[in-house]
Amino acid sequence: MEDLWAFNDEQLARTIVASPVPVVSGVGHETDFTIADFCADVRAPTPTAAAELCAQPQSVWLGALGLALSRLQNGVDRQMQAHSQRLDWAAARVSRPSHLVTRQQARLAGLAQNLRHAMRSNLRQEELKIQTLNADFPRAMESNLQRSRQQIERAQLRLELLDPKLVLKRGYAWVTDGGGRALTRAQDLALGQKLRLHLSQGQAGVTVSELYPNEN
Repeated sequence: MEDLWAFNDEQLARTIVASPVPVVSGVGHETDFTIADFCADVRAPTPTAAAELCAQPQSVWLGALGLALSRLQNGVDRQMQAHSQRLDWAAARVSRPSHLVTRQQARLAGLAQNLRHAMRSNLRQEELKIQTLNADFPRAMESNLQRSRQQIERAQLRLELLDPKLVLKRGYAWVTDGGGRALTRAQDLALGQKLRLHLSQGQAGVTVSELYPNEN
């Protein structure tokens, strides 16, 4: 729990709640819970699971691109059908045999051909855009996943540097009372009080025999 105690900080909890960007908490292991886990939008059991939650599978994005292409094709077909009906209606109105009517019909036929050509050209351009996105998508996802791994590794390194066990290895000890409460001031102690010393390796029980509360 002392390794994860930094994630029980009140200021950190308020910052997570106030964040406009969704926060995924993925510290510790699946059985470890901190205040930050309850404040985040989503809690992941491990850092690796957090990275996986932030990176959607390739099949999801490809499916969305395919759906967009299908909708685009359906929209183009509806537009072409609507314009074709309007052209047929206009052609029916000017179907009287005359030189002017014939010229108007030819003009309408040319406009219809130009419209179909423009529609097909726009559709090909959209298909090329989707193919380009499809080709670039795996590289972009791999790059994002690599950045996420690097961020997790840096966060893990910072946590390891904050590990209190590193301080204990330099000859310091962590003192607690009988209830497990950490003690940092001599004035909080009493003569004869039993304490516990947490060392780098193992623990030891001690009894207070002298007090020097005013010494630094």
